Amino acid sequence: MPKIFDILDLIFVTIVRGLFMGCGVFLALICEFLGRIPFPLGLIIAIMFAVAYIYSVIDEVILTFKDVKK
Repeated sequence: MPKIFDILDLIFVTIVRGLFMGCGVFLALICEFLGRIPFPLGLIIAIMFAVAYIYSVIDEVILTFKDVKK
């Protein structure tokens, strides 16, 4: 069973990483809608940010529970 500090660290890292990734997605979509970048590019950047966030959260959860077993 993981310690409480491991769980709190996991939650904190997930929230902070989510804020940064969410800002990236929001900025890419806003730039696309304002016409600063062409149509499909902003959507592709937003999807890349979302996939990177999901992957990093899954990786962080696996590493947190993997370290506990040692």
